[in-house]
Amino acid sequence: YRLLAMGSEHALIGLGAKTLIKSVRDSIGS
Repeated sequence: YRLLAMGSEHALIGLGAKTLIKSVRDSIGS
């Protein structure tokens, strides 16, 4: 269970990072 929690948390962090990077790129591009 602990590994599953860590995995999902890591996935959420990765998803958040991708969204953040996309936002930054859009800001720079516009």
